[in-house]
Amino acid sequence: MPYHRRDALWTFMLFASYLSLMKNATGSKSTSATVQLTQDNFDELTKGKTVFIKFFSPDCGFCQDLAPIWEKLAKLWRNDTIGLIGEVDCTDESSPTAGKSLCTKYKVVGLPTLLYGDPREGLEEYTGINDYLELWEFSRAHLVPICHATNPDACGEKERENIERFWRMSEAELDNAIDVLEGEVKDVDVRAKEKLKEMTKGYDELMLNKELEVAKIKGNIRLMEAVRKLLQK
Repeated sequence: MPYHRRDALWTFMLFASYLSLMKNATGSKSTSATVQLTQDNFDELTKGKTVFIKFFSPDCGFCQDLAPIWEKLAKLWRNDTIGLIGEVDCTDESSPTAGKSLCTKYKVVGLPTLLYGDPREGLEEYTGINDYLELWEFSRAHLVPICHATNPDACGEKERENIERFWRMSEAELDNAIDVLEGEVKDVDVRAKEKLKEMTKGYDELMLNKELEVAKIKGNIRLMEAVRKLLQK
């Protein structure tokens, strides 16, 4: 290829790349598939959804590395009726209910932090690898309908029967029933701790007996070695 044609081709390619970068830089916010969340819109946008949310800072290097992966993931879930891929800017202090207030609410410390689950029940932290395939597989497994009193279709038969029974109870009856069950949880915890204490005591006794037996054997070994040494003289 003649030099001037090759030079023109490189110029065209560089110019095209520049236009692409400029388009991304100027239009990323308006075309982003990732749902931008603040405390103002959180309840409305996540209602009835199972969510996967990135809490980030624009200045965080790890956050910047994750950004294109997160956006790619969000495009696969765009307009999904169940799953939502969102993000919260923890540096946004533009109002008392901006992104930073959500980060405070969810006790976000390290960045980026990824939380998932049903906002009505509380969110859990994702602790896997921030790799696209890993995130995609995780989202497929977890962004599913969650059994809830407002979503009985996602529940099993037994859970649906319980929900129907609970709806027939008064608020006072529900309060009493919850108190009873919370008491049962405490009882289970107490029994588990007592069992663990017994196991620990048994383990300590076992280790002590082992040490005593080993000491006795080693004592005999030392005496035998001493006699052997005397015989060798």
